[in-house]
Amino acid sequence: MTDAVLVLDLFTTEAILGGDERLVKGGRVSFGRPMIYPVHPDELDPLLARRPDHGQRKYVLLHFPFDLEPPRAGRRYESATIGISFEDDVAALDITPIAPHGDEQVHLDIRGIGRTEVAWDLLAGEPAAGLRARSRVMQVVLDIPAGATGLRGALSAKLTIAPGRREVGTQGRPQSET
Repeated sequence: MTDAVLVLDLFTTEAILGGDERLVKGGRVSFGRPMIYPVHPDELDPLLARRPDHGQRKYVLLHFPFDLEPPRAGRRYESATIGISFEDDVAALDITPIAPHGDEQVHLDIRGIGRTEVAWDLLAGEPAAGLRARSRVMQVVLDIPAGATGLRGALSAKLTIAPGRREVGTQGRPQSET
């Protein structure tokens, strides 16, 4: 991602000779520049208009891009959890993933509606293949104070990395050309 606002290198331990372990880079998540769009209350659930604090709130759509960068050689992503923790007095009203064109089958669990913390758990539809390293976008409709001029929060990522799938029929055999 060329315009990353945050890059998280994620590390794991690996056994080495003598029973010791070493720290190795397992994967990377790059977060792109988020975009915020106003949302008119008429576009949301009509029950929001009944809230006693309705005039003191506004609603925005946070468009949140991130990339799973390729894992190190011989590895695959089994799962990924991407999270955002917003400062007080911000709550998620709706959370929507946007699947890229041609995305592999991904099982997606969403957490955080009505809370200040939201998370997306991505699980590979075919565990042996893993999640593809690619760009993804999540969108969150947020309920914020009417006078707010920006959003502040913390990003988090957790990746589960496993050995990659081996090529069949080519491991350890000499190749010949004709």
